[in-house]
Amino acid sequence: MLDVFCTCHRIIFQLSKRGDVLNYDKETLKKIEFLNEYGVIESRIRILRDRLENRKQCLYSLGSVKLDGMPKGGKTFTIADKVVEAVTVEDETAEEIEKLHTKQRKILDRIRAVEDLKCVTVLELCYVEGMYRKEVADMLGVSERTVYSIHNIALEKFTVCS
Repeated sequence: MLDVFCTCHRIIFQLSKRGDVLNYDKETLKKIEFLNEYGVIESRIRILRDRLENRKQCLYSLGSVKLDGMPKGGKTFTIADKVVEAVTVEDETAEEIEKLHTKQRKILDRIRAVEDLKCVTVLELCYVEGMYRKEVADMLGVSERTVYSIHNIALEKFTVCS
């Protein structure tokens, strides 16, 4: 239940932060949620990579620790145990990252399935690159209102399922 609340709150925050009007119908909100997932996945991948890097640093620091006697808590371990643990975590993390990349490719494929190049460009800049409408307008050399119009047309043409 908390995940649903957080997802809804995140979508509303992103919409309001980007200046979107919040009077979309349910179908359009589902499309926006699907598109926003790209950025959420990107953040998750960054977190996983950071955690993996931290674990590696912890493992490397074990090499400089003197392992006389038992550590606090009464648990003993060997360097081999920690190496096996690190390799397992690295494999699991790589597998999870690959699954997340697959989801991102699916989102990108759905965006590119829209048959209007302007719409594809606006969707990619807004949802894949994470740019605000104003930034997109400046980049494309059009008015912000034009970007909003193209965005709304793109959402109409966009389909979540293939």
